[in-house]
Amino acid sequence: MQLKSYFNQFQAAVIQFSRIPIKSEHLTSSHFAESVNFLPFVGLAIGLLSATPAFLLSNYLEGAAVAWLLVIFAVILTGAIHEDGLADCCDGLFGGHDKSQRLKIMKDSTLGTYAVLGLIAVIGLKVSLLASIPSQHLLTIFIIGLAVSRISPLVVMLTSDYTEHNPSIKMTKQSETNTRIFFISSGLTIMLLLVFLPIKLTLLFILIAFVTPLFLKSLFEQKIGGYNGDCLGATQQVTECLLLLAAACYY
Repeated sequence: MQLKSYFNQFQAAVIQFSRIPIKSEHLTSSHFAESVNFLPFVGLAIGLLSATPAFLLSNYLEGAAVAWLLVIFAVILTGAIHEDGLADCCDGLFGGHDKSQRLKIMKDSTLGTYAVLGLIAVIGLKVSLLASIPSQHLLTIFIIGLAVSRISPLVVMLTSDYTEHNPSIKMTKQSETNTRIFFISSGLTIMLLLVFLPIKLTLLFILIAFVTPLFLKSLFEQKIGGYNGDCLGATQQVTECLLLLAAACYY
């Protein structure tokens, strides 16, 4: 029964954090409330689906073209939800003068200079790093990177407090049950590293996944007093870039 509940929570996570079509009639609000803990598994699914067409076309395309395909397919499958968070964070955190103004800017749907520059920098960096990874390791690194980078937003949620422009809205830290599920999903993701990556790169990936969000959490708390959904998206994007950088340097 517990396993079925976990599977339903995973389905809810896929619905919330991707554009993969899944029926939701059998899911409850509690499934969606707990679903965020399955983010690494959503990343794994997105990575596998994005890598499939790139793999089929890899014999006909050069490395840079395959890298672009991987990034584009991942953006399509997620609906750019994490990139949107990154853009809003860049505008809000660096364009506002105080907490209230920063949060207000982050709620604005228009893109400012910081947002555009942030998106160009991150997408360009991801494509360049993917293109520099040897082809025999490229798809593995891409898929695992999407999974591992989604551990970092959960670390932020577990170690900081939710903040909102409307003070009447408040989200508390993860409950003990959620923490347990977080360690299960993170542990299984790390096991994936041990199977497919060299031990040194595995340790480096683990370090990046757990240390990067702690630095970003400090920035979020300094700028807006905690985190919000945009901060979580930005955390995933920054972590993904660092993971790809580590892999590119290793290989």
